[in-house]
Amino acid sequence: MVEKTLRIKQGGIYWIDAEPHAGREEGGHNLQTGNIKRPVVVVSNDHYNRTGMSIVFPITSTKKDSRYLLPVDLKKPSKIILTQLLGYDMIARNAKYMGYDVSDKQLNYLKTLVTHFL
Repeated sequence: MVEKTLRIKQGGIYWIDAEPHAGREEGGHNLQTGNIKRPVVVVSNDHYNRTGMSIVFPITSTKKDSRYLLPVDLKKPSKIILTQLLGYDMIARNAKYMGYDVSDKQLNYLKTLVTHFL
């Protein structure tokens, strides 16, 4: 079970250690500088999140536009990558809450999208 100090909530945006990654998975930004963090939005429900695992979509700060990117309000312009649904051990990935949540409308959209991956 998850430590009591780490409460992962559905719709929350967290920093995680995204390395190592493989292939086309979204990893950290720059291994040479030690920047292995990547923001993710949690879409799994709170009951599942209590196991320590969470289902997430990664977030990017790319400036390019794509129908596979959903804008999200953070300190700098960011977008949720809709083509990558990932499962992470949030304790092993050193998850830290960023202080942001997606809107209810965005969360409902993401949860609907998850069903299309199945």
